[in-house]
Amino acid sequence: MKYDVFMGVRGQDGGYSWLNRPSYMPNDTLESCNKIIALCENETFGDLDWDDWGSNFFYLRTDRCCLLARAIKTKKDLVSFEGISVRADNENSLFYNVPSLINDLLPPAKSFYAVYEEEGAVNDIFEAHPLLNPFDGYKVPVDVHPAVMNNQAYRSLLKFTAFIDKPTGFMFGKNARALSEQLNIEKLGISYVFDFENPDSPEVNENVFNENYTAVNCEYTKPTPTGRDKVSICLFIQETNNNHHKYRWVVRPWDTSVKDSKRARYVTKYFEFDDKIELAKLELQKESISKFLINNGWAKQAVGLRFERDIYQREV
Repeated sequence: MKYDVFMGVRGQDGGYSWLNRPSYMPNDTLESCNKIIALCENETFGDLDWDDWGSNFFYLRTDRCCLLARAIKTKKDLVSFEGISVRADNENSLFYNVPSLINDLLPPAKSFYAVYEEEGAVNDIFEAHPLLNPFDGYKVPVDVHPAVMNNQAYRSLLKFTAFIDKPTGFMFGKNARALSEQLNIEKLGISYVFDFENPDSPEVNENVFNENYTAVNCEYTKPTPTGRDKVSICLFIQETNNNHHKYRWVVRPWDTSVKDSKRARYVTKYFEFDDKIELAKLELQKESISKFLINNGWAKQAVGLRFERDIYQREV
């Protein structure tokens, strides 16, 4: 999915101007988001560096479009209000892929305004690199930004985007909680705040997840006694017809080939891929298998790649 780029600036005289604006975006968007833009000049946040501003995101909704935006104070004391957008009727394609987009936009990735200063123009289209390509056989790319690897607020965001009943506005970032306290978030349509470094980052009500997600039930295969048994959780992809795919989880001995599932300890049923990359759903499924193993006497020994190679061990 490709997303339109927008970028507007507010100069030292307080005036607004668009450098990039999709035709469907209301012209008064900058004025409507003035409170967000003004945060860059708020004395409370005057010492924040570019990385801090570049790590705070706002998901905003209007009748005509939906935005993943951020406000950035530039070296010339201009404020760039920039991000990516889609038409309102394409919102699902943006909302459910927000984690991938944030992953690609986090510093040290350049802001759109920095590109504009260097090159005099910004491409009108932005395309994210997915965190997970489910059609890439058994290889899962490790391209999760180190700043959000195992970050609790980011994990909350993953769950939120996959299992909230319907898209809604939110904030995510290093200083999201403090910034939110300076805004009328209800007026902006922001319902959730995921603070980047705050261990108390809110999670969506677990009951919302339970209504949309059934815990994985594993079938059991008798292990071969070896004195000490080590297993890992792996994600297997299978192509069906018409270029469709399905997947299942396999808990296999650590010392076997990925393709050798004959000695699998546990396997799940097959799940179908749909038109969304349900990254959060995969996270939750793997998490449920991990809990299943721990409840059945396995102890977690090491953490591997995002969706495979976590190692569990028990005496047999």
